Amino acid sequence: MEAHHPPLSEYDMARLEQIARNEAKLSELGLLAARSLRAPRAAGEPAPKRPRLPRPARQPTEPARRSERALLAKAAEDARRERGEDASSALGSGGQATALARLSRDRGEPSGAGLGDGAATDREPPQTDSSRSQAADLEALERLGVGNEVPGPSTKASVMQLASRGRCPKFSKYSGSIEWTNAIFLFVNVGGSDYTNLFSHDGRRMSWFGGGRQNESTPLIRRLLGAAPPPRLLFCRRQGQGGASPYVYCGRVEYVQHYPRSQPLEVEWALSDSAALHASEHFRLLLKAGSARWL
Repeated sequence: MEAHHPPLSEYDMARLEQIARNEAKLSELGLLAARSLRAPRAAGEPAPKRPRLPRPARQPTEPARRSERALLAKAAEDARRERGEDASSALGSGGQATALARLSRDRGEPSGAGLGDGAATDREPPQTDSSRSQAADLEALERLGVGNEVPGPSTKASVMQLASRGRCPKFSKYSGSIEWTNAIFLFVNVGGSDYTNLFSHDGRRMSWFGGGRQNESTPLIRRLLGAAPPPRLLFCRRQGQGGASPYVYCGRVEYVQHYPRSQPLEVEWALSDSAALHASEHFRLLLKAGSARWL
């Protein structure tokens, strides 16, 4: 009995005609016979994989060079860690700030003018337990006296504890400056290869560097260099292979000039209590350790 096949649809008829035309074209090109010579694959045999051509070896590219600023900053940070010293990424406490200051190839002409009223209207209010919302005990510092070491470990916390009336507020131990409602404390490290040329004019002046991201528009800088700033009080400590010495209270500093184009910002301060400081053995050791410039 013959098998009954359903009639082909128009689509099937068109498909068979297209196959016939393709085979005729392959025959004209001599490709139909070559295709028929291929050995048929056995049932279930996978199709042969085409050989993958090896990719050309990539030429090694020269690694991107790190900027000179980043290299010096890292070197200063590594040196501080080896000495067990607090890191400082903000205002003028030595290492990184001083190393970055050497990169200011064109600091420009100094400006002897301050920054007006120093107001910063866009600044966020401080937290209630922050030093920015509390007053420092300046009488405790007067009792300590300029040129004397702050009691306790050689850390900023010892200074803050002395000036906090018994309850130390929150502050950043990584910052080289700490604000109060009635004062600004400046912390500087002296000695070692990272801390050179801090003092000048026979120890009556000091060059001080802000943080890498600070400039004339920074709220803290505007407050420091404003027309009516709060007392700016300086604390310095010596750095050596045996560790850091206690902070020495160096009294008030007054603005002399600053370099707006310097990166980081460089400020020159005059030490208001230089006469009393020169009578202090602790301060004379700071001058010796700081490689002071006698101008």
